[in-house]
Amino acid sequence: MKALKISLLILAGIVALFFLITALLPATYQVERKITIAAPLEVVYENIVSLENWEAWDPWMVQEPTAPNTYEGTRGIGQKRCWNGKVLGKGCMTIYDAVELETMNFNLVFLEPYEMHSSGVFTLNTVNEGIEVTWQMYGNLTYPFERLIGLTMDSSLGTDFENGLKQLKILCEKEAGAVPEIFSSEISSEDAADE
Repeated sequence: MKALKISLLILAGIVALFFLITALLPATYQVERKITIAAPLEVVYENIVSLENWEAWDPWMVQEPTAPNTYEGTRGIGQKRCWNGKVLGKGCMTIYDAVELETMNFNLVFLEPYEMHSSGVFTLNTVNEGIEVTWQMYGNLTYPFERLIGLTMDSSLGTDFENGLKQLKILCEKEAGAVPEIFSSEISSEDAADE
């Protein structure tokens, strides 16, 4: 009987410690990644502000390319995309604000396998090398379990952002007919050798 009481006290202590630690964790998260794309601003922006175009570079579509997608509205403010997949789960994304050739703001709602609400923004800036695209997502973390998930949010979601931005870069530069940087440097090396 004494051993059982001790075990229960230890278990209660562990549970209390769990709730105490999670209460001290951040209640919000923010993930941000950037990439520079050697393509015209119009090409880059169109592949972001039109949700149908996401199917060509969305990092999550790679995980389940056959997941059904439905669309409401046209490009820009008010357009909505919903998906329902076995791997991706169920959710919707809606563009709620946009400034042509500058920004695109969206809301993201995951419904399955768990419910979670987030917001995000794409910001485009012209730099010497092309167009710098910043992808940012942020949201609240409910207590206690989402706060634990928040500890790995930057690494896990950040990796998805990086993969998606790389695919966006490939797509836009291909559409713009830009010469890939590696290929360009190889040509320069060959020309230098010939001289």
